Order: sequence, then structure tokens, then C-alpha cells
Amino acid sequence: MSVFSIIYSDFNEARLSLKEWFFCRKQAIRMDIAISLADMKQKGWNRQFIVMLMSLPAGDRLVSIHRDKFLEYQRAGLL
Repeated sequence: MSVFSIIYSDFNEARLSLKEWFFCRKQAIRMDIAISLADMKQKGWNRQFIVMLMSLPAGDRLVSIHRDKFLEYQRAGLL
């Protein structure tokens, strides 16, 4: 194995690790925003809201919903 192939594999591994870190960081930011939205709704309407992952045909989405909507979405098969 040459030195260049070792260096290339190290850079490739670093690139993949950085890509995974950015993906995880993006998901963490999305989750924080969804949780704060649920907290604001809970303070405004005095009801308990939860954050769920809803699978839609266009892709997965984080939503903050009340228990009644949870049961409605569960019956529809969206959760």
C-alpha cells in the first residue's frame, strides 16, 4: 500500500465522519425547534403537546401534536 492511498483513505474517512456529524447536528437542531414549538403551544393553549415523527409521502416530518390529533393521525396510519 502506498503512502498516497493511505492518505486518501484517511481523508475519505474524515470526510464521511464530517458528513455524518453535519447530518446528526441538523437533526438535533430540527428536534430542538420542534420541542420549543411544542412548549410554546403548551403555554398558549394549556394543553400537553408532544413531538412526533410523522411519515408523509413527501418525507418524514417532526410535528408537535395534541393527544386528540395523535389518535387521529394514528388511525390514518401517518405515525
